[in-house]
Amino acid sequence: MTKSRYWQNWDSASKRRCVEEFWHKDPDQRARRDHFNAILRDVAKRGEFEEVLDFSCGTCEDFPFMASLGLTYRGVDVTPGMLEMAREKFPVVQVSRDDIFGSKFADGEHPLVVNSAVLPHLPLKGPDGEPGACIPKAIQELWRITGRCLVVRLFGVDVYDEDKTNTAASFLYNRLRQQTWLDLFKDNCDPPPMRVENHRGKDQSKDIMVLVLWR
Repeated sequence: MTKSRYWQNWDSASKRRCVEEFWHKDPDQRARRDHFNAILRDVAKRGEFEEVLDFSCGTCEDFPFMASLGLTYRGVDVTPGMLEMAREKFPVVQVSRDDIFGSKFADGEHPLVVNSAVLPHLPLKGPDGEPGACIPKAIQELWRITGRCLVVRLFGVDVYDEDKTNTAASFLYNRLRQQTWLDLFKDNCDPPPMRVENHRGKDQSKDIMVLVLWR
């Protein structure tokens, strides 16, 4: 499965090391993570949540912070290599394999679902080759399994409009603006959210947008 989805094929050890190095050495990542963490802390408190599902968790970078909030953490990802690294880093973490385009979870099974810095990585073509189908399919599936609240962290909002890479091969984060993201969620959440909160970052985190959708 991962071999046919090049954007999800993180089984390469060298690719995983590059990702880890970027997360930990990029000077702007701290500000971006602090922005996201502050929002998640507030959501957990307001919703009085006891557990969280980190969908497309990767190597579980957010596990320590979510656990510090007193949340029972569960992570899922499609790539075995990322899950293997997560278990090596955090032996106690509970992770398993799942697919953002067809999850094993039932409708509304998880009260709080988090999807952090994943959707902008999806390419222009969907898993079956449909142009522009990836993000709508992912949004629909995330919203389906959310019982009460969905928190989505997006990046590259409004700041990469001058990117000139080949459209057929580029990632969508080069193309989408704030209103486009809002429209995508409005059009692909059924039933519509009762409330949508849009949190934009400032300074070093200004290209980050965190959406909190409540059922």
